[in-house]
Amino acid sequence: ITVKPNEALSLQSHKKRSEFWRVISGSGTVQIGEDRKNTTVGDEHMVEIGEKHRLSAGQNGIQVLEISFGDFDENDIIHFEDRYGRI
Repeated sequence: ITVKPNEALSLQSHKKRSEFWRVISGSGTVQIGEDRKNTTVGDEHMVEIGEKHRLSAGQNGIQVLEISFGDFDENDIIHFEDRYGRI
């Protein structure tokens, strides 16, 4: 997943899958549940089924390797907040 500089994914959750993220370039902020922390190359994060999460890029953008566990279905995304109107 690539997030352009100073942009963010929607705050979302999934009903059918968990996700593993490993930052492969850039830096930014990860929100999982109510926990927010800065993240950079080499950091790893686990998002459990049903957990709200968001990835925000810093000034140089961010790329993460995402591995999904469970049933991968784009229709299972629940959007809570989104800059692009996908609520």
